[in-house]
Amino acid sequence: MKMKFIILSTIVCIFVACSNPEGEAEIAKLTAKNAELIQQVQTLQKTLDSISVQAEAQRKVLEDLDMAK
Repeated sequence: MKMKFIILSTIVCIFVACSNPEGEAEIAKLTAKNAELIQQVQTLQKTLDSISVQAEAQRKVLEDLDMAK
């Protein structure tokens, strides 16, 4: 029952915010910030992937050097 109340309250708040120009401006601001953060996360993920590939290549080189002894 409490969960239904929370969901209903959230829906009401969304509708109230959408009918309020200040609320709409805040939603637009938060949406833009969210898009910016998503872009940063994607950039960081690409960087992490690149570092992981480099680390794997270095690990293979070290293994090859160890086998050459």
